[in-house]
Amino acid sequence: MSERVSQLDQQSDHSDPFPLTPVQEAYWIGRQEGQVLGSGGCHVYAELDGRDIHRTRLQDAVQALVRRHGMLRMRVLGDGRQQIMSRSPWPGLTVHNLHGSRNGTTEQQLLALRGRITRQCLDPSSGQVFDVHLSVAADGSARVHLLFDLIAVDARSLYILVHDLDHLYDDPSASLPPVDFGFPQYLAAESGLLTEDRDEATRYWQRLLPDLPGKPDLPLAKSPESISEPPLHQIEHRIPAEMWSRLLDNARDHGVTLAMALLTAYAETLGLWSAEPRFLLNVPFFDRIMLNPAVPRLVGDFTNLVLVPVDVSSPMSFVDRARALQTSFLDNLEQSQAFSGVEVLRELTTARPHTTNHAPVVFTHVIFDFQEQGKLGNLTHVSGQTPQVWLDYVAALVDGEARLLWQTVDDLFPPGMVEEMAAVHANLVCQLAVDDAWSRPVDLVLPRSQRQVRATVNDTAAPESGALLHDGFFHFATEYPDRIALVWGENSQMSYGQLADAALRVTAALDRFGARRQEPIGIALPRGPEQIAAILGVLAHGAAYVPLVGQPPHRQARMTRQAGIRHIITDSGDSAGADAQPLLYLDALTTPPSMKPARGLPDVLAYVNFTSGSTGEPKGAELPHRAAVNTIDDINTRYRVGPQDRIVAVSSLNFDLSVYDIFGVLSVGGSLVLLDEEQVSAPETWGELVSRHQATIWNSVPALLDLLLKAAPASMLSTLRLALVSGDWIGRDLPGRLADATRGRCRFIAMGGATETAVWSNAFEVLGQLPDWPSIPYGFPLRNQHHRVVDQQGRNRPDWVPGELWIGGAGVAKGYRGNPESTASRFVEHEGERWFRTGDLVRYRPGGVLEFLGRIDHQVKIQGYRIELGEIETALLGCEQVDRAAVVAVGTGLARHLVAFVVPSIDRPNLEKIRTQVATALPTYMCPARYYIVDEVPLSANGKIDRTALLSWTSMDQAAVPGEPPRPGWEQKLAAEWDLLLENKVRSRQDNFFGLGGNSVLATRLARALRTKFSTQTSVRELFTSSTVAEMAALLASRADGQIAADRKAPE
Repeated sequence: MSERVSQLDQQSDHSDPFPLTPVQEAYWIGRQEGQVLGSGGCHVYAELDGRDIHRTRLQDAVQALVRRHGMLRMRVLGDGRQQIMSRSPWPGLTVHNLHGSRNGTTEQQLLALRGRITRQCLDPSSGQVFDVHLSVAADGSARVHLLFDLIAVDARSLYILVHDLDHLYDDPSASLPPVDFGFPQYLAAESGLLTEDRDEATRYWQRLLPDLPGKPDLPLAKSPESISEPPLHQIEHRIPAEMWSRLLDNARDHGVTLAMALLTAYAETLGLWSAEPRFLLNVPFFDRIMLNPAVPRLVGDFTNLVLVPVDVSSPMSFVDRARALQTSFLDNLEQSQAFSGVEVLRELTTARPHTTNHAPVVFTHVIFDFQEQGKLGNLTHVSGQTPQVWLDYVAALVDGEARLLWQTVDDLFPPGMVEEMAAVHANLVCQLAVDDAWSRPVDLVLPRSQRQVRATVNDTAAPESGALLHDGFFHFATEYPDRIALVWGENSQMSYGQLADAALRVTAALDRFGARRQEPIGIALPRGPEQIAAILGVLAHGAAYVPLVGQPPHRQARMTRQAGIRHIITDSGDSAGADAQPLLYLDALTTPPSMKPARGLPDVLAYVNFTSGSTGEPKGAELPHRAAVNTIDDINTRYRVGPQDRIVAVSSLNFDLSVYDIFGVLSVGGSLVLLDEEQVSAPETWGELVSRHQATIWNSVPALLDLLLKAAPASMLSTLRLALVSGDWIGRDLPGRLADATRGRCRFIAMGGATETAVWSNAFEVLGQLPDWPSIPYGFPLRNQHHRVVDQQGRNRPDWVPGELWIGGAGVAKGYRGNPESTASRFVEHEGERWFRTGDLVRYRPGGVLEFLGRIDHQVKIQGYRIELGEIETALLGCEQVDRAAVVAVGTGLARHLVAFVVPSIDRPNLEKIRTQVATALPTYMCPARYYIVDEVPLSANGKIDRTALLSWTSMDQAAVPGEPPRPGWEQKLAAEWDLLLENKVRSRQDNFFGLGGNSVLATRLARALRTKFSTQTSVRELFTSSTVAEMAALLASRADGQIAADRKAPE
């Protein structure tokens, strides 16, 4: 049961209204309805555990405490100032009798009570800034529950209050040293003292501002905007007293404070989970200037925020990192006295108006020491809650034992992630108790469960066949020469025997031309049976083939020189170029065939496939037979590919999917359906080809499968049983559409990999809906291949954290032909194994499955935020009126912005509806600024989005031009209100409130003014999402129209 002891009624001096500090103002605004992760408590909570506590004495002690400390009688006024009142509205002590077991054990009841009290929202506007409860158990044990609003009390003040309360309880007549210097006087004196330093501090922060990073880019399970009432969750790790003592000694010996050592360990841990290695930490600092002898006894919110930029992108010894962070912290602390961290955050909001919470990850710069024993008992628990904070870290000491406390918002992060972060951090802190851990770079180890899962999914070892890429074909040509190998056109076909004869004639011609074994031979033949015969002939000669199909002359010449090509098989002497000798295919057919293919070892070169280079110079990946055969053998075994199968060769020879098209089926006696150049560009003919030739396998990038499903009636696709889809982002709708078209008969296999890793390295079969995935999973490693997901230092990324995919195993290429620099850069050694750095951006999900996020080179930076274009494109594809979409970034500096190209699924799309749907799925800074409705998204020759073409569709000149002025009505009314609040005047209806200097404080004032003058209810959150004059005016107009309609319906 609970009861209230008599109401407090005391008379004390009160103050005139005085300003809130910047931090108090942030606490006040941050808790308001409509603020992201607001509308919750803003308090510090403490528990004192003792015995035989007398409730009346405790009540009297609290009354005396309130009379002594004016900030326990403060309130926040409607004009945003604060005032100390003569009395407190506190209704008195609440007593909880924990007798009986109907409501669980005493411990269970105490935990439940802790939850109820900490969920309480104090109301400083009515003077409710604290509460005190007493729990009493049947055995005499008791707990005092203290709840203080952070707008009135900071962390150091909590110690003062606990100390004073204990003395006032122990001896009500005790004379404590007077507190004859109040918080209002302190603030006035501090303001005068710091005025002369403000100009220097302002200049300091203005210099730093452009280079300040954003918040840690941590994986989120939900957007902060979607969490209306943020429940908190606390994780605790304990460090034994002896180990803690050694840590303290080591920190002192290395010239680092204990707080800075913990901050560095916290930063290193965050860096492992943050996609961006540069980030900003929010460090509350509870310092007070000794302006009066009473200041050490003064209660109030002296909090200042110190913003500390962190950069863990390069390895550094722990002590060097700690000293660098300590120096940065002290420098920023000195300049934060006269220009507070809250003001810096407001300046950041002005400079980056689309981002509203720049530093939600907090390191509380205080170590609570719970060792003091008082009459009310031990201080055994402290926790807190601050609006808009994602993650907070506090260290506490209990009888010499350290407790590392991580407090986070429930549901914001993936389940278990913060627990894993806290465990890794605690392990690092324990390592720092050993001296040599300070002198070496931090090597954080992934959680054990993740290591075990990854070891299991990467355990793919299996026997290799040792075959060459063409062995299977020539086996079937010998044993089953009449079996059909190639089909094309209306009824054209070629048997295995005929194809082998043509191939061996090419082999003989190469011998006659003096071509050497393992020499690269160019293939410049168009699509058709001649192309396939030439490739097989090159391999039968013991040489390697190099696709040169459809290359512009200057690029072909570069590829020829780089690969060292002396001979090119072509249908025209003109296509060989000056650096190589042409071998005309028709001439080769007149040469008597070789007796049989040459033999070789599996590690010899099979083909060189050129890919685009970031410098504009093509790079030729050298693939040995062993690598390609390993992939093909696995796919054929896994999906039972055999003589009954036919595959449509839709991919160009330059694209490595053609390797499986050719050798996947020809090595097992199947048939290859060839397209001519006209058919390749006519998707409406593909379904007919599938139907006429009874094709069973489709292998392409997602865009080409999408075109097939759009162009072909379902009746034409009934023979398909297997779709291998890879090379680009796969939309979630594609498997379902394929299943509908084939009545569920065709298996959908999402593949991934790189040219440099023998076509594919991973696979995932889609068997049903994937509601928790924005795109189809990348999947698991193929046979004899394995994966790593790493950060910029090559360290393993935890689950959920994006990183670069590294592929190792049998599929890895030899390198780039004639390009040792690129080879050294992309093919790396790690722990004695060779890996290829793919440049793919992926992440591990729990269970060891990979999720493809895009390309690292498709990441762009907008207003300091690293953005993956594929994520925006996925959001666009989720809009009901969008069929296809692509996004590019254009412009430079502050003018850099995103442009979306949308292919609609209906004739007259509603662009505003699409904008709105995207805005609900993405943070504002990721929303495209401009949209173009287009008939089709341009594709490269390989069927991927051609972003270079997209860039050519829009101007790169983003110089500012005068926009349309605000229109009459709501826009002009709103512009007038903006002009009253902002230093910069409104000129255009597209002007952004935050771009003109607005911030959360001014947004709160604007919302209040709109309610007062126009009777329109708008939340601060809505002002952030509708931040231009036009958007905000439309919001107000809709609210006003809704109110008129409601008034008309109201009864008279």
